[in-house]
Amino acid sequence: MNGNQRPYAPLYRRLVLTTGICGLVGGIFLYLTYVFAYDSDIQHFVYTSPLWILCCAAYAAGMAAVIVNMCGAFRKVSFKKKLPAEFGGGLAEVFFGYFAAVLFAICFLREIAGLTLIAEATNLQLAAAYTSVLPPLYFLVSNLSKKNEVINTLLAFGGAIAVVISMFRDYFDLTLPLNGSVRILATVTSSALLLFFLSEARLHIAPEKSTVPSFILANGCAGLFLTGMGLAQGIFSFTDPERTFDILPQAAMAAVGALAFCRLYRACKHKCFCKYKLTAEDKTEAAPSEQ
Repeated sequence: MNGNQRPYAPLYRRLVLTTGICGLVGGIFLYLTYVFAYDSDIQHFVYTSPLWILCCAAYAAGMAAVIVNMCGAFRKVSFKKKLPAEFGGGLAEVFFGYFAAVLFAICFLREIAGLTLIAEATNLQLAAAYTSVLPPLYFLVSNLSKKNEVINTLLAFGGAIAVVISMFRDYFDLTLPLNGSVRILATVTSSALLLFFLSEARLHIAPEKSTVPSFILANGCAGLFLTGMGLAQGIFSFTDPERTFDILPQAAMAAVGALAFCRLYRACKHKCFCKYKLTAEDKTEAAPSEQ
């Protein structure tokens, strides 16, 4: 290796793995919190429970790894070599992409079928139901053709709009306490999904302006929060007599989180992560040690 160049990929991989492990550990503690420290009547956690504290600590550590990775990329990743719009395409990414498309498609069909059971559906409920077709279309079309940037961009923005409308619908849902734990976690997962779709849209519409740090932030948050929380809440739905969660949306969230994590891990193989040139300051600091 050239003495004036230094790799960032090994540290990047460790931080990505740390993010993934923290997400899964946080998901395990979240599930245990639902089982042992959750009051379904008021839909609140026992916030003094050690399980809830450990869950928050795991997600805080994962978020710290994402931020450190993003800040490291600002300094050590070549910005002259952008991530291409067709980035991705590994076997795991394709699988989770199609899996998310199928799950979101089933959710869409159930939303439409559910409208027939509502005597007077609100405009937000109608909008949320009809726009829920956009996320599965994005995952399907982007997997089939990664080079069709116009359609992929529109569908990615459509997915983001669907998430926003769904968040508004849930906000005005009077069946959930305004500051309840379930509503707060739903906001966290929806925000991570929204960030993922916006990052995808930016990657397709202007790949020359898509930077690695923004890619790390969006996919890191999606992989951290969607995977663990989706799995925890989905598994809890099997044993919850109150049926607080629907298994399908939670499984779809977990699939998107797994997709984001796979893309994040594979990114280190891109040429922009391989080497970067030392600055004059770096060379000055390295000079005494070389002597």
